[in-house]
Amino acid sequence: MFLFWFLSDSREKKSLQCLRICKEYSSERIFCKGFCYKEEIARGRYCQASSVYPCQPGKNYYGRGPIQITWNENYGAAGKFLGLPLLTDPDMVARNPDVAFKCAMWFWNEKVRPVVDQGFGATTRRINGGECDGGSPTRVQSRVNRYLEFCRQFGISSGTSLSC
Repeated sequence: MFLFWFLSDSREKKSLQCLRICKEYSSERIFCKGFCYKEEIARGRYCQASSVYPCQPGKNYYGRGPIQITWNENYGAAGKFLGLPLLTDPDMVARNPDVAFKCAMWFWNEKVRPVVDQGFGATTRRINGGECDGGSPTRVQSRVNRYLEFCRQFGISSGTSLSC
């Protein structure tokens, strides 16, 4: 369902995408080295005005799943794509591992994959732009350092434009 794009890419591009998926997903839980939390610790509302995917009463759209999907727009669009009521039941992402990973792959394909050719910094900006532009230089550098280590271990080039 989600890996159709994988069939036509070059070996190097496939390697970089797999590496970035693993790296970015694991980076969201910096202090425990990846995939530790089903839900964001600091649970904010993450609600923006939207006529397409309006926030539902009593629902919060904080990070859930391996990539910590946030915001009502993302829950609504992912739910529409997957045929699930994620806007009215965002907790489904934390309750159901299949839904969690489907949301993560949806987010990667819709939001991140279009900028993969622009470098690791562009993927970071799409996933957690709040760290970029001076928002958290220490976290950005830590993310870049781990990415470089992943590249070294996989024996592939890191490319350019590493920082966001």
